[in-house]
Amino acid sequence: MIVFILKNLNFEHFNQYWKELLDCYKHSLNFLFDNHYITTQSWIPYDNMLIPLMVFAKEIKGDFSIMNESQAKMIDFWYWASIYSLRYSGSTNEIIVQDSNALRQLGRDGKIIDKSFFNKIAKFQISSGSDIINFNKKRSAIYKGVLNFISFSKKGLIGWQNTNKLKASNNLEDHHIFPKAFIESKYINDENAQSLKDSVVNRTLIPKIL
Repeated sequence: MIVFILKNLNFEHFNQYWKELLDCYKHSLNFLFDNHYITTQSWIPYDNMLIPLMVFAKEIKGDFSIMNESQAKMIDFWYWASIYSLRYSGSTNEIIVQDSNALRQLGRDGKIIDKSFFNKIAKFQISSGSDIINFNKKRSAIYKGVLNFISFSKKGLIGWQNTNKLKASNNLEDHHIFPKAFIESKYINDENAQSLKDSVVNRTLIPKIL
């Protein structure tokens, strides 16, 4: 499918679809920001997850406010399930095509008819809360997903110095909650504490200036 598209792509396609493509990109990114799926663009777990979402946006004319409850729940499930199953870490081109077809159907018909699709995306890499502690690399989609999900579940991150909501413009960075030096000195003989010092459970997104 991807090879076919690339072989048949020409300048006329760019002239014809470029503005629509940019509009779908903008609408999709704004949807993720406005609904707290992501805190900043650099914290998107998988950049290429935007492509199926853009296909969905095209079907609903870029207006995410017209989604019904069933569609909204399906977008929730697809988004977080794709992250926690590390779905976009493997054969990405094939996954993009599968998900684009599914979300096109969701936008057009209001539901995904292919039941096998749900089995494909529901292969989670974590089965309990304790599994989260094993993720300590920023490049991991689950690492990014956990920090984004905190914002999603609370409808936005709150500043440590006041109750104001944090914004992408606050230049958010992830930092240790309990500093590494503190854990290394205070719990020098505690192997469990030492193993958790870089875990995502000991990380938080805060403004750089803080």
